[in-house]
Amino acid sequence: MEWKEYKLSQLLMIKNGKNYKFLPAGNVPVFGSGGYMCSVGNSLYDGESILLPRKGSLSNIQYYNGAFWTVDTCFYSIVNRECAVPYYLYLYLKNLDLSGLDTGASIPSMTTGTYYGITVKLPSISYQDEVADIIQNYDTLIDTNTKRIKLLEESARELYKEWFVRMRFPGYEQTKFVKGIPEGWKVVELKELVTTQYGLTTTSHSQKDNDNDAYYLRITDIVDNNINWAQVPYCTSDDDVIRKYKLWQGDILVARTGATVGYATQIQKIPYEAVFASYLIRLKAKNKLHISYIGMSVVSDIFRDYIQSIATGAAQPMANPHLMTSFKLLLPSEHLLKHFNEHIDSVNDIILNLQLQNQELASTRDRLLPRLLNGELKVKA
Repeated sequence: MEWKEYKLSQLLMIKNGKNYKFLPAGNVPVFGSGGYMCSVGNSLYDGESILLPRKGSLSNIQYYNGAFWTVDTCFYSIVNRECAVPYYLYLYLKNLDLSGLDTGASIPSMTTGTYYGITVKLPSISYQDEVADIIQNYDTLIDTNTKRIKLLEESARELYKEWFVRMRFPGYEQTKFVKGIPEGWKVVELKELVTTQYGLTTTSHSQKDNDNDAYYLRITDIVDNNINWAQVPYCTSDDDVIRKYKLWQGDILVARTGATVGYATQIQKIPYEAVFASYLIRLKAKNKLHISYIGMSVVSDIFRDYIQSIATGAAQPMANPHLMTSFKLLLPSEHLLKHFNEHIDSVNDIILNLQLQNQELASTRDRLLPRLLNGELKVKA
């Protein structure tokens, strides 16, 4: 197969992102170097584009096809389709290690000139099309499963709201209410239902670099009640210190400091061995019957708003376990919780199956991609 060498300047035109804060709300996504930010009513470009980080997360090269806006931390590009298939070029660039091209002193940065100077070797357009189609098929399946997962998660949250916020639980018409509380329910503080634990202070624990299998993942952030993971090597799994901070299904994690204080998430599945960092607090239900109910109560906006209203600290909001567990909630009857868990467990089983499918799809895609980019595998082209 014939490969041709280009400078990136021959393959695309880089454009600057702009401020979006004056724009009205709408359906056009806004992207920064970290990813999606919000949606507005205007677009900078409409079509296939490779989004190149200017500052911040330099490895987070993105692709988008449609109307979008980018902020000033993220370039967008117009691809020269005579030489490059946009999605193939995106895959190629994302597969490169660009860390050595960083021009920033304190904040990782890239310039237009640095990007333009990157050397790119491309095969024929027909081969690029075939590779792009193969990988996009995997990405489309993963995206479809991810959307199904979000819908299922939303259905579970909606069931929680219907039963325990709007009070339209099964049999509510015949239930006696006393001062607005259903008979058989009670008001409790969270501290009665959970145990608490600070996360691991990672700097206080030595890392192990010579064993590729001896690593854990730790949580780097919780934003909008979602986890961002980052791989960090630690000691082996029989290490008593690490084992103390290992995460388990059903654990609730709450950010205890900073702008995300009060944001929470519940661990539904552990894809790897994992620990949680010191700026998080783990809440663990004392009674298995309460796991899903407490999780949804703590992940709610009501809990977050409560924690942010009582957080201490002028410059840096903080909340300790005592403050967090002072949160009051209604505890339904045991019979109703069992009924609720039956619904939630069935939804979680479907979610888990879809997550496992996505892991397999992503693993297969990631094994194929380098070989396709190197021309090791034959395609129809």
